[in-house]
Formats: sequence, structure tokens, C-alpha cells
Amino acid sequence: MPRIEPKADANVPMDINIFKTMAVSSTFLEGFMAFNKTVSGGSLSEELREKIALTAAGKNGCGYCKAAHSKMAANAGISEGGIEYALQGKCGDPKIDAALKFVTALIEKRGHIDDVDFNAVRDAGYSDQEIIDIFGQTMVNMVTNYFNDFVQTDIDL
Repeated sequence: MPRIEPKADANVPMDINIFKTMAVSSTFLEGFMAFNKTVSGGSLSEELREKIALTAAGKNGCGYCKAAHSKMAANAGISEGGIEYALQGKCGDPKIDAALKFVTALIEKRGHIDDVDFNAVRDAGYSDQEIIDIFGQTMVNMVTNYFNDFVQTDIDL
């Protein structure tokens, strides 16, 4: 049972519980959507964005985001095995794997990463812009992970 009931008549970008619940505060929904749109327009591929979302969901134990991003990743052509691997913060592609390890470090260390973490993602070939975009994409997903846990969003996907 959700702690906050989704807004039934909400004008939301997608008719799903997370956005209908965010819409209880139009200010929050509007701010989140602007942040998400801006960050999603960065330098990262759709594949990497979805794998970051899956890693965050896996590391934070967010069932709603796991369901949503598993579906979105499959629609983006990511295999079932790739989805399961990303939920663990792993990828068979060494460059993406380095990014997911960085995401894991950001989450587990609550942003207090060390030079080893930072240099590993840089050494994998990511530019400073891409590293900041990885951080931003991680933060977008942290918001949704925490939001869903906070309000106990019913999975409707």
C-alpha cells in the first residue's frame, strides 16, 4: 500500500504510478522532469543511461525502478542477461563496466569516492564531461529510487 496515493487525474508525461504520485506536488514533478530531461540530453548513450538506471535500482533495492528500467532496457535492445548483469553493476563491455563500477562507488560511498575510483573511469576512456554526465544520470536515478522507497510506489508496469 503506497504511503501517498497517486493523483488520479494527474497530467503526467506517462500514465504510471511514479509520475502520478510525484504529481501530488506539481512543483516536485515539474522540477524532476526538467532535471531528468536535461541530464538525459547529455553525452551518454541510451544503453549506458539504462544500465546506470539498472545499477542504481539494483544497488538501492528499488523494485519499481528495477521493473521500469528492465522494460525500458529490453525496449532499447539490451538482452535479459545484460539487464541482470547491470542490476549487479556489471557489464561485459570493459568501458561500460568501468562506468557501472563508478556508479556503484558513488552510491556505496555516498559520493565520497577516492582517486582510484575516479581514475578508473577516466582510464577507461571517459571524458570529464562524460564523467559528470554519469554522475548526473546516477543522481536522477537516486531521486527515483529514494522517491519510490519513500512513498512505497505500487509497481504498475
